[in-house]
Order: sequence, then C-alpha cells, then structure tokens
Amino acid sequence: IGRITPSGTISEFPIPTANSGPRAIAAGSDGNLWFTEALADKIGRITPSGTISEFPIPTAGALPDGIAAGPDGNLWFTEESSNKIGRITPSGKISEFGVPTAESLPDGITAGPAGTLWVTLIGAKKILRIQPRLLGVSASKCVVPKLKGKTLAQARKLLAHAHCKLGKVTEPTKHKRKLVVVAQKPAAKKTLPSGAKVGLRLG
Repeated sequence: IGRITPSGTISEFPIPTANSGPRAIAAGSDGNLWFTEALADKIGRITPSGTISEFPIPTAGALPDGIAAGPDGNLWFTEESSNKIGRITPSGKISEFGVPTAESLPDGITAGPAGTLWVTLIGAKKILRIQPRLLGVSASKCVVPKLKGKTLAQARKLLAHAHCKLGKVTEPTKHKRKLVVVAQKPAAKKTLPSGAKVGLRLG
C-alpha cells in the first residue's frame, strides 16, 4: 500500500500476504483505511502509521473488488465471483449477503443519500441498491472510551474508533508540561448514538 504526501514524498507498506492483488481502498469511520485483496480473498486494514491487518472472507474464491464506507459505520465490499455483498465491522467481523440476480458480478460500490449503498452489477447490467437498516443492520453506537490520562491526539483516535466525535476542549491558558485529559463528559462506558460529542478538559 502506498502513501504520498501533498509535497510528493512516497512511502510504501508491504501487505503481509504475498501476491494478494490489492484493488480498491476506502477511508473508514475508525480513522483507518480499508482495502480489498482480490487474489487473497481478504479485507485489509491499514492505520495512518502503516500497520496492516488482514481479515479472511468466509467464502473462498470470492474475488473482493469494490469497497466503501457505509452509513452504519461499517465497510461494505463486493464479491465479484461469489455474487455477494460483504460487510466488515471496524473490529473485523465479516457478514455476507447474496445478490438476488445470479451471476451478476458485483463490482463498484459507493455510499448514496438517505443511508443507502449503490452497487454496479456488470454481469447483469443493473444497479443494486442496499439499505443496511432493512438487512437488520443496526447503526453503530458511540461507546464512550476512557480518556483520562490520554493526550489530545490519543483521545481523538480513541473517539474515532468508538464512533464518537470530539466535542468542546478546555485547557489551561498557561502551561509548561504536556497536557492530558483530566476530565470528560459524558463519562466512560456511556452508550450514545453514533457521532455523539464528548467534551474534554485538559490539565
């Protein structure tokens, strides 16, 4: 997987599985990037620092192709050979859903308005619409993490991974030492709607 900075500096990060055939890549709600490995039947995850994890798709010979972030906080991908749509949670749990039209060759996928996903079926000359809520997929919740003692940068990452957003941040006007979280609102372990804001006080 390659990374290029705005100034043009390129870094490369090898995928653990050789000849995996990386194909599509998309940003996830957890702050990481997710990609399909067409020849390895895996979904890959790479952190901003370049750490890669791989998750095997249950169906062998699936040929994963397109991937996109869904409205439910998960990543959704196409399985061209197995005629399925896959869903992977930020923790790596994969579920699969069959496409009604046989041998449809699901290819590209993208998020649309009103909580939908749209898929091109190149073998059937059709467009497929997915409504995650009708598949019994509940929206991800913001489970507030424990942030006391964390730096602001660490807190941001933890909040993103927990499907929460950073709210108001207060800090001392004069300080010489490195600031960490000394208080948060709401408290840790609270379960809130996805995207709920968590306020922090640094000290």
